[in-house]
Amino acid sequence: MVALLLVGSLLTPLALTALWARETISSTDGYVAVADTLAADDDVREALVDHLTTATLDQVDAGAPLRLAMESLVREVLTRVVDSDAFATAWSEANRRAHTTALALLTDGDAGALGLSDDGQVTLDLAPVVELARAELLARGITLADSLPQIDASVPLVSSEDLVTARSAYSTLDTVADWLPWVAALMLVAAVALARRRAAALAWAAGLIVAATALVSLAVVVGRSWYVESLSGSRLRTEVTVALADTLGESALVALRAGYVLGAGLAVAAVVVWLVARLTGRRRTQPVPPAQPA
Repeated sequence: MVALLLVGSLLTPLALTALWARETISSTDGYVAVADTLAADDDVREALVDHLTTATLDQVDAGAPLRLAMESLVREVLTRVVDSDAFATAWSEANRRAHTTALALLTDGDAGALGLSDDGQVTLDLAPVVELARAELLARGITLADSLPQIDASVPLVSSEDLVTARSAYSTLDTVADWLPWVAALMLVAAVALARRRAAALAWAAGLIVAATALVSLAVVVGRSWYVESLSGSRLRTEVTVALADTLGESALVALRAGYVLGAGLAVAAVVVWLVARLTGRRRTQPVPPAQPA
């Protein structure tokens, strides 16, 4: 009974985490909502302007003075574009396509060529944002923008080398999210059913679940900090990853609140069971009044 109670309590926050992770990964609408949050982050927007400015100027065949003048203008235009409603729409659409492709690849579905580069990279295609900047430059009379070739401003998300590992991990996550909540629930129910003192079993389950949830929550916070500190690569990728880690970390902590709620519910149930047991015991120990003579 003790083993069932302990294991079931420890598995509860892990089951909540698995459910949250699968829903976060598999929901395109949820992913786009997170991406839209990232687009509102000032650091991400600034890094995006830097990335797109460099990608645009790399296509300009000009001397240093002209390039410097172009950089100032392109950066100004891109900043205005990134701050516009049109950018928000283009960003959402780009992330929706990227997520659809990545999810299809994770589930062995048909991703087609959408968002998948020749070298096996799943990319976030930012070409629509560049086109918005090109239109703005042309509107200002900068005819050079019309002669620029197609600009590759994509951001790699997942490489082909990681796909096999990612597919295996997603398959495992899918299975765990299906079964772990049931396993944890059955263990807890069995532990309480087998206990001679059910109120005490419920109280222990409540305390263990709350403690285990707190430990998993702490692991999320520490893991997020460790991951961010280990980041390397381009500024855009780093800023996006940092903002994403913050958003997902907060989302995971919100999902884990269900563990605290469950623990509180079990604590209330323990009190109710204890009160019922005491009332029942008192009734059993009360003397039976003698029968009245006829």
